[in-house]
Amino acid sequence: MNRYRLGLVLLAAILSVGLAACKDQEQEKEEVASWESSIATLDITEGSATLVTAQNPTGQVVEPGEPVEIRAGDKITMSDSGEGVLTFVNGAQTHLSSQAVVEVENLEVLGTSARIDLKVAFGQTFHTVEQLLDTQSRFEIETPAATISVRGTEFIVFTRDNGLTQVVTIDGTVAVAAQDKTAEVPGGYGVRVAVGEAPGEVKVWGFSDVRVSTPSGDQLVGIPIVFTNTENGLSFRYRTDEPMAVPLGTYDLLIQIPGPYRLTGIEFPADTQAEAVKEIPITLSAIVLNAPENLIVRLQQGDLSGEIVTAPGVPILVGPGTWNLEIALESQPDEVQTIEVTVDEGKQATMDFSAGR
Repeated sequence: MNRYRLGLVLLAAILSVGLAACKDQEQEKEEVASWESSIATLDITEGSATLVTAQNPTGQVVEPGEPVEIRAGDKITMSDSGEGVLTFVNGAQTHLSSQAVVEVENLEVLGTSARIDLKVAFGQTFHTVEQLLDTQSRFEIETPAATISVRGTEFIVFTRDNGLTQVVTIDGTVAVAAQDKTAEVPGGYGVRVAVGEAPGEVKVWGFSDVRVSTPSGDQLVGIPIVFTNTENGLSFRYRTDEPMAVPLGTYDLLIQIPGPYRLTGIEFPADTQAEAVKEIPITLSAIVLNAPENLIVRLQQGDLSGEIVTAPGVPILVGPGTWNLEIALESQPDEVQTIEVTVDEGKQATMDFSAGR
């Protein structure tokens, strides 16, 4: 009798465990099945992008205007002058710089949870992710050299044409993994990962605040600038209202205005403190051309050049020094005149222009 009762007890226990396991499996299946495909939106802010989708494998050109829907599997290639913003269902955003190449590998939602996986083949991308409070959510970036995972942070990824990946954290902490090694990158620090190698040493990066003003003292926002490392030639692109960070070293700074302004020898020394901000104030110069109608103006100073169509009397922002100007009325673009203008830093030069002069 005791053996019989013991057998019944054991059988009941086995059945109970089995039923519980089946229930867990069913719940897991239901959970997996409940994840649904999501969409993001792409808003082009400058230039254009080419969007390749399953429905349009040859690609369509996307320009500023109404945001377009983005789904898993879509690939975005920014033009040479293109900039745009990807916005996801959970509010996370990815800012795409010129020439960036990004593929959306996964977009899924489950209630308030979201799984977002991006593949960055090339270019500079700036990511803002709110704190992910549940363990089911994730936001991951894959490059040719590394996988970047976050729970909530602001960070920038630079993917070079040889696959070299650089990651800098603006706020929060980023995990950068490669070759079975993971580097934790806190705010103010960055890391470098070459293809086929583990993450390098996590190091302090240099942060800056570039403040650009007109000759009249008005501060300009959203002006595109480029830091170029004088040793290795690597470039870092920003706008004046964005966080700016570069690896420590010496840089040339190019302000991309109609008459570009180059500032050389900007130092971020080895003793730079984490999250310390270097102030870089710059006052531009300007050239004003008075004319009876709009003008086409090409500007040249050494290897610096630019072009603009401008209304009469509107200041053309330039760097200081001597500029060679090729000018034509918009109605007579083939009637070009060449003049030379010298303007001091922070000053404005004014000239009268008339066709046939």
